[in-house]
Amino acid sequence: YGVGPDSFGRYVLEGGDIVKVFAARCRMRGQTPFISFRLNDGHHKEWADAKPGEKVGSVISQGVTRFYYEHPEYRIGTDLNNWNQRVHNWAIPDVRAHKFAFIRELCENYDIDGIELDFMRHCSLFQPDKTTREQRCGIMTGFVGQVRELLDRTAKSGQHRWLCVRIPCFLAAHDALGIDVAAFAGAGALFGGHFSRRAEDLIRWSSTEFKFVERPDAFCTGSSLMPQKKN
Repeated sequence: YGVGPDSFGRYVLEGGDIVKVFAARCRMRGQTPFISFRLNDGHHKEWADAKPGEKVGSVISQGVTRFYYEHPEYRIGTDLNNWNQRVHNWAIPDVRAHKFAFIRELCENYDIDGIELDFMRHCSLFQPDKTTREQRCGIMTGFVGQVRELLDRTAKSGQHRWLCVRIPCFLAAHDALGIDVAAFAGAGALFGGHFSRRAEDLIRWSSTEFKFVERPDAFCTGSSLMPQKKN
């Protein structure tokens, strides 16, 4: 693409390990290290099919992998400006295997206490017109069970590793994503509801325009792109 690595890329190329540092810092502070895994992150993929000479953002290295670039047929659609289309199609076994390989690496190589499967980023996993509800739920319940087994198999002696799924709070959104709450619970998952409205209210009330509340640093993080932000 003709662009050099951004700050994160340089950090990794120089031998940095973000997950290792994160887990170690959590242990040092007496906190529980959890990794949140976005099932279908759609960030920075609008440049994936850029032609030579076209200008692309330096953050492309955070969103476009070789697997994504070399397999456009694995995407839900062809419009890279449409978030619902430019993400991966989970009906394809190779896509699920690729995602699971990331989670296996995390579980086998890092001192973490749990994994969160984030169905909210981005909340498009299938082509609804080409799959049935039963097919979608079967695929996602199977994946949840597969991750639960992995967590159990890689846990240290006496350790319980937790599995959480972050799902939409509106039941109407579950069908297209293959979410079956009862089946997920049976596969050993805990649930995290999506309280984006409440979170957005807190962000607004603590902004410089309002200053109604102030959130303690212990309950906040910075943004990956804007570290001065308080999330």
